[in-house]
Amino acid sequence: MDIEEFPNLLPFFEAGAFAANVHSASVIHGDLKLSKLIYADQRNIKPLGERVITVDLGHATKLDRPITTSERAKDLATLKTSCTYIRWEAVKLGYRFKAPEEAEKVFKLI
Repeated sequence: MDIEEFPNLLPFFEAGAFAANVHSASVIHGDLKLSKLIYADQRNIKPLGERVITVDLGHATKLDRPITTSERAKDLATLKTSCTYIRWEAVKLGYRFKAPEEAEKVFKLI
Protein backbone atom coordinates (compact mmCIF):
# COMPACT_ATOMS: atom_id res chain seq x y z
CA MET A 1 0.00 0.00 0.00
CA ASP A 2 1.30 3.43 -0.91
CA ILE A 3 0.19 5.71 1.91
CA GLU A 4 0.84 8.77 -0.24
CA GLU A 5 -2.18 7.78 -2.34
CA PHE A 6 -4.32 8.64 0.71
CA PRO A 7 -3.50 12.28 1.52
CA ASN A 8 -6.13 12.46 4.27
CA LEU A 9 -4.30 9.68 6.16
CA LEU A 10 -0.77 11.01 5.66
CA PRO A 11 -0.78 13.19 8.82
CA PHE A 12 -1.62 10.12 10.91
CA PHE A 13 1.01 7.98 9.22
CA GLU A 14 3.51 10.74 9.91
CA ALA A 15 2.39 10.94 13.56
CA GLY A 16 3.22 7.25 13.94
CA ALA A 17 6.58 7.72 12.24
CA PHE A 18 7.29 10.69 14.53
CA ALA A 19 6.55 8.58 17.61
CA ALA A 20 8.90 5.84 16.38
CA ASN A 21 11.64 8.41 15.71
CA VAL A 22 11.28 9.89 19.18
CA HIS A 23 11.25 6.46 20.79
CA SER A 24 14.36 5.39 18.86
CA ALA A 25 16.14 8.33 20.51
CA SER A 26 15.10 6.96 23.95
CA VAL A 27 12.60 9.78 24.47
CA ILE A 28 9.15 9.32 25.96
CA HIS A 29 6.87 12.11 24.77
CA GLY A 30 4.58 11.72 27.77
CA ASP A 31 1.52 13.41 26.29
CA LEU A 32 1.42 12.35 22.66
CA LYS A 33 -1.72 13.80 21.08
CA LEU A 34 -2.52 14.85 17.54
CA SER A 35 -3.12 18.40 18.75
CA LYS A 36 0.56 18.62 19.75
CA LEU A 37 1.85 17.70 16.31
CA ILE A 38 2.09 19.69 13.11
CA TYR A 39 2.04 17.91 9.78
CA ALA A 40 4.15 19.63 7.16
CA ASP A 41 2.91 18.52 3.74
CA GLN A 42 6.29 18.78 2.06
CA ARG A 43 6.27 15.76 -0.22
CA ASN A 44 8.86 17.26 -2.53
CA ILE A 45 11.18 18.38 0.28
CA LYS A 46 11.06 15.90 3.16
CA PRO A 47 11.08 12.12 2.86
CA LEU A 48 8.17 9.98 3.97
CA GLY A 49 8.28 9.53 7.74
CA GLU A 50 9.95 12.88 8.41
CA ARG A 51 7.09 15.35 7.90
CA VAL A 52 5.82 15.93 11.43
CA ILE A 53 7.14 18.24 14.09
CA THR A 54 5.96 18.60 17.64
CA VAL A 55 4.90 21.87 19.19
CA ASP A 56 4.84 20.70 22.78
CA LEU A 57 7.50 18.57 24.45
CA GLY A 58 6.58 19.71 27.96
CA HIS A 59 6.18 16.18 29.31
CA ALA A 60 9.02 14.62 27.31
CA THR A 61 11.70 12.65 29.09
CA LYS A 62 15.07 11.69 27.62
CA LEU A 63 16.13 8.38 29.10
CA ASP A 64 19.72 7.34 29.68
CA ARG A 65 18.78 3.82 28.62
CA PRO A 66 16.80 2.25 25.78
CA ILE A 67 13.06 2.82 25.97
CA THR A 68 11.08 -0.29 26.89
CA THR A 69 8.26 -1.84 24.91
CA SER A 70 5.87 -0.94 27.71
CA GLU A 71 6.96 2.71 27.67
CA ARG A 72 6.50 2.85 23.91
CA ALA A 73 3.01 1.34 24.24
CA LYS A 74 1.98 3.76 26.96
CA ASP A 75 3.04 6.74 24.85
CA LEU A 76 1.14 5.43 21.82
CA ALA A 77 -1.96 4.53 23.87
CA THR A 78 -2.43 8.24 24.57
CA LEU A 79 -2.28 8.95 20.85
CA LYS A 80 -4.75 6.18 20.07
CA THR A 81 -7.46 7.87 22.15
CA SER A 82 -7.64 10.72 19.64
CA CYS A 83 -7.90 8.50 16.53
CA THR A 84 -10.69 6.83 14.64
CA TYR A 85 -10.08 3.23 13.59
CA ILE A 86 -8.73 4.09 10.14
CA ARG A 87 -6.57 6.91 11.48
CA TRP A 88 -5.12 4.58 14.12
CA GLU A 89 -4.30 2.06 11.38
CA ALA A 90 -2.41 4.83 9.56
CA VAL A 91 -0.53 5.69 12.79
CA LYS A 92 0.44 2.04 13.14
CA LEU A 93 1.69 1.94 9.54
CA GLY A 94 3.87 4.97 10.23
CA TYR A 95 5.25 3.43 13.40
CA ARG A 96 6.00 0.17 11.60
CA PHE A 97 7.66 2.14 8.79
CA LYS A 98 10.22 3.59 11.22
CA ALA A 99 10.38 0.86 13.89
CA PRO A 100 9.57 -2.46 12.19
CA GLU A 101 11.40 -4.58 14.77
CA GLU A 102 9.58 -3.13 17.77
CA ALA A 103 6.13 -2.35 16.35
CA GLU A 104 4.30 -5.65 16.76
CA LYS A 105 5.48 -6.10 20.36
CA VAL A 106 4.31 -2.58 21.13
CA PHE A 107 0.88 -2.97 19.49
CA LYS A 108 0.22 -6.21 21.36
CA LEU A 109 0.28 -4.17 24.59
CA ILE A 110 -2.19 -1.52 23.42
